[in-house]
Amino acid sequence: IYRRSFITCRVTLTKIKNDQPVEEEGEQRPDQIEVLPFCQSGDITGQEIRVTRQVIKLRRYILSCIVKYIDFATNGNLKKYTDLQSEVNERICKQQVLAKISTHDLSFISGNLVYDARQPEEIGLVPLGEGPKIVPARNFYNDLCEKAERERRSNRKNKSSNRHLTLTLIPDQQKFPYLCDQNHRVISLQSLTDGEPYKLTPSTESILIQATSEYSIEYCRCAIDFLIQKMLQIGLGKKLHDSKFRHTLTLQRTKVVNEKGELITMFPSRIDLDWRETCREILVIERLT
Repeated sequence: IYRRSFITCRVTLTKIKNDQPVEEEGEQRPDQIEVLPFCQSGDITGQEIRVTRQVIKLRRYILSCIVKYIDFATNGNLKKYTDLQSEVNERICKQQVLAKISTHDLSFISGNLVYDARQPEEIGLVPLGEGPKIVPARNFYNDLCEKAERERRSNRKNKSSNRHLTLTLIPDQQKFPYLCDQNHRVISLQSLTDGEPYKLTPSTESILIQATSEYSIEYCRCAIDFLIQKMLQIGLGKKLHDSKFRHTLTLQRTKVVNEKGELITMFPSRIDLDWRETCREILVIERLT
């Protein structure tokens, strides 16, 4: 049985491209964030990420959050989200240098996750937009390098392309950081691509948001926190006609542990989602414990 604790605050959400949902005249219902605790039994898919020693030397920081009952079915909502994620990677993550956010369809992920690093010849994945064949990460990386060089040569000013900038984010080409599920299927190859089987579609109902950084866990925390704030603003949560809330986002708490199972961090913790100093609209945060 969950115990409920409430935090009510008045918040202001900065508009993005005037996508604020239009309310009916006179309607002033608050938004809600519902935070579910980490479950010890039942469906624990994606709720834990185990970080190995191999990846700590390369891109050691990772954070995640599960969002359930998301509304991508409404026309235009999926594009709103992908545009929002791109904006977070550009603005908050400084063109993915400080951190990078990726999002995956939770329904295709099996069990808990492992954040590891291996030789690219040992990693097989189905790159986003290039499925369904599994390819070695080394082949995928070499293809990216060739495409980036062709783009650079075709550029009249001989400037580096976006692919070139992405490739510079790999700190050590001897080993590549990656995230996989309990069946060893690669969900994302850090800084390079996500897995095609986990891409978002209008039928996606639960998502795993993942952020990684070479520099600090706080960059990951800031990026996810900002993304969730904007998701609520543009109306991606549940919207029930008989509810006292305008929109509801249901978050599943997740945790990151080391190889011994010792807790490193979790999200959202009790210090996260604190927007009282930046927002004016009414928001109810309900934490189930």
